[in-house]
Amino acid sequence: MTVLQNLMTGPARQPRLSTLLATLALVGSAPLSPAAEEIKIDRGRPMLELYGELVQRYGYFVTYEDAPPDAQDVVAGKLPNGLEYRNLILKPMVFHVSARGAAAGAANKFGTAAVAASIRPLGPDVIEPLLAEYNASGNPGRFTAIYDGGYAHIVPAGRPVHGKMVDFQPILSTIVHVNQQEGKCWDLLTNTLNEVRQIRGISITNILPPAFALGGKRCSLRGQTLPARQVLIQLLDGLGQRPPGAVFPPDRFVWALVYDPTTDAWFLGTDLVPPQEQIEPANGTAAPPAAALEQPTRNRLAAPAPATPVKK
Repeated sequence: MTVLQNLMTGPARQPRLSTLLATLALVGSAPLSPAAEEIKIDRGRPMLELYGELVQRYGYFVTYEDAPPDAQDVVAGKLPNGLEYRNLILKPMVFHVSARGAAAGAANKFGTAAVAASIRPLGPDVIEPLLAEYNASGNPGRFTAIYDGGYAHIVPAGRPVHGKMVDFQPILSTIVHVNQQEGKCWDLLTNTLNEVRQIRGISITNILPPAFALGGKRCSLRGQTLPARQVLIQLLDGLGQRPPGAVFPPDRFVWALVYDPTTDAWFLGTDLVPPQEQIEPANGTAAPPAAALEQPTRNRLAAPAPATPVKK
């Protein structure tokens, strides 16, 4: 379960994000390898949950970004405590990971610090069939991938509006101006998100771990006019750096930027890749995170999730 999937549980953001969207069905359309592995999605948004599986199960360096839904794909409801919520109506899915992708992912997930320091990239031969399965499933929206260094960014290429597909620029593709080249990582990120808010006219809530804000770590940015995604990559790279001569490799992060129809807001959260407990040095001691990361706890005011509607 990813950080972001554990998060949305308070009354203002009810129900928690992993249950905001309904799913449970089966689809598959892309040509499959005989040895392909299945990823069955029985909760949440199919592409968001796929992101979580690629990170947690296979240790891939993949990120995810949402698009806002069409009004006809959203249903309103009310909890027993009277709180109202909005859910997406989605079809369930089964994704198929190629034999090569599964084998490469196994090498990513289980290994020493040396393996963790060189995560194998998630290439088009692995991810394109997964995107094709979603895009042919009848679920709303259309996704594509941006391959950038070791990253594969799963981003929306289109969104439905009044039942018709229209082009959509991913939120983190928004071009921002880097006016401050060096400073506290948190301040630089806040400046970037504030500019995205102003340009796109949206609300973004930063739910990165508390240590990101409180640790006071400094980051440097290269470039003056960049996509917000590139700024985020640089900041997370800076956050994960360790002192020279450290036994452990730098921490490496992925993220999900998720839209919540209940609050009409976007939420940005991160995960470590591979999960921290899987990174070991030669002496077998578990690696402490460079940023002393904490897993966000669930909101104590969480209300029980309603029965989620499923598109037949």
